[in-house]
Amino acid sequence: MLKHSVILQTKKSTRENQKLLSLLLWSSGLVEQGTLKSSAWLDSLRLLAFQQELLKSDCQTLIYRGSSRLVNESLKTISIDKSISYHWEKTNLNKNTLSLSKNLWRKIPLVIRGFIYLCRYLLKRWSLRKLAEPKWFTEKNSVFFFSYFIHLDPKSGATGEFYSRQWEQLPKKLQGQGYRLNWLHLFLTSPVIPDVQVGRSWVANFESAPVQQGHHALWDQYLGWVIVARVVLDWFLSIYFYITAGKYLHHHLPEGKEWIWPILRIDWKDTWIGPVAVQNLLWIHLFDKALESLPRQRLGLYLQENQGWERIFLYFWRKHKHSKIIGVPHSIIRYWDLRYFDTELAQAIPDLPQPDIIAVNGPHAWHMLETYGFSMEDCKATEALRYQYLQRLDLPTRQDYNLDKLKILVIGDYIDSTTNKMLNSLQEIICKLENVGRLWIKPHPAKSIDLKNYPQLAAELKTDQIFELLSEVDVVIGSVVTAATLEIYCSDIPLINYLDPSDFNSSSLRTHPVARFATTPEEIQSLLQDEEWLSTPSRAKPSDFFWLDEQLPRWTQLIQSTFAKQSKVNEQCSS
Repeated sequence: MLKHSVILQTKKSTRENQKLLSLLLWSSGLVEQGTLKSSAWLDSLRLLAFQQELLKSDCQTLIYRGSSRLVNESLKTISIDKSISYHWEKTNLNKNTLSLSKNLWRKIPLVIRGFIYLCRYLLKRWSLRKLAEPKWFTEKNSVFFFSYFIHLDPKSGATGEFYSRQWEQLPKKLQGQGYRLNWLHLFLTSPVIPDVQVGRSWVANFESAPVQQGHHALWDQYLGWVIVARVVLDWFLSIYFYITAGKYLHHHLPEGKEWIWPILRIDWKDTWIGPVAVQNLLWIHLFDKALESLPRQRLGLYLQENQGWERIFLYFWRKHKHSKIIGVPHSIIRYWDLRYFDTELAQAIPDLPQPDIIAVNGPHAWHMLETYGFSMEDCKATEALRYQYLQRLDLPTRQDYNLDKLKILVIGDYIDSTTNKMLNSLQEIICKLENVGRLWIKPHPAKSIDLKNYPQLAAELKTDQIFELLSEVDVVIGSVVTAATLEIYCSDIPLINYLDPSDFNSSSLRTHPVARFATTPEEIQSLLQDEEWLSTPSRAKPSDFFWLDEQLPRWTQLIQSTFAKQSKVNEQCSS
């Protein structure tokens, strides 16, 4: 109800510039509902639960002991609405929560942050314009992929061969069936590809053998001064909309729901005047240019996480008359990942761009979507591309482990603060553990870890693939947000699911009887010393979570049937 009111009022306010401002709305945090980019949604859920409990109590006084000004505003509004007294005992923000640079960044006005973001982006990515225009495949059997320029196999990439760990064998399978592949990548730096110079050289090498590897281009290479000018002009328009209408939309919230606005206000403001606005305007104009330059594609696939940019991509895919598009959730669907459960959003915004087909990779994801009201009409069962190795993985049984000299692997999270808390917890208790023989730390592919920040950990950094490390470790510690934890659990290796004290338990294993979770250093220590648990098999089967078949029959059938339907439609139109 809350989202419906704000969204509908926004649409009424944007009639003069409907297309641009609708795109900014669709890509906003309010529509995305991402819990990784912002704490607003988790805070909102906490306050919603608290409000429901408050209704059941005869509370006369409410005291908030914390550091959040926004939470204070919300609780104060709730207290006024419930006619109870309220007091805020303000505490200092934990210095370890944010680095000095991030604290300084938060103090800068959003408009100035937006300008700084644009300048930094142009400085980092401008040289990608030097990449040659790709000579896209124009045949009727060409397939388009939009993917991240990350999770690439380093050994293959160094020799000029393209291999994506997110898509695994599907591209080669399609090429073996006679399809031609066109690739557009979103460039991201990583330990494997640390800068744009390396990225440019890899793309140039991939382009040297298009028949074998497909045509490749980077989204950022379509930059130009005309696009920069359009971004700036549209940013001014967005700021004007916010000043004249956007900042007052909370007045249209339903009665009794006003308390939630302070939590969402900063993200909403950022959508129209800050770095998020600038980033989304870059998405708008670069996607428009890139997809206009692409010959008409009869089928496209993209990695689906329901991020804001995906709505922009889908809009311009259809604007430029491309045909069917398949969204591919390449990993797991986490319990509290609100981005995937957008049924109400689709009702509130009927024209919100959606993929034609969603490729669901296993019974677990299918059950989650179906149980929580997702429309399954456009969902198709497909093999889990990233996890096919699980059915051929041959690991020692737990009874063969040397529990006196444990070989521990720690999996880094995408969220830096979570990784930091996890490693600090381990650092706090490592000297108390006499059964640790070796410690490896594997950063997230998009992140790096400086071991100098953890002097008590005699650890070694590893960048190998997960499946290359599993046969060499006895126990794994990983965040509940990290997708790799599920595949580790299916490998029957003892797994400690680290739960950030400030986060929700979004693990797909949250109800599994043998799964173990740890929030404090003491809980981690207890599990590492629990020989009974370390020796107890999880009995989890990969097939309980993923559809596995390395021949990819479901994928083959889906793509062939999609092309067949397109051919039939074209024949009917021509006749």
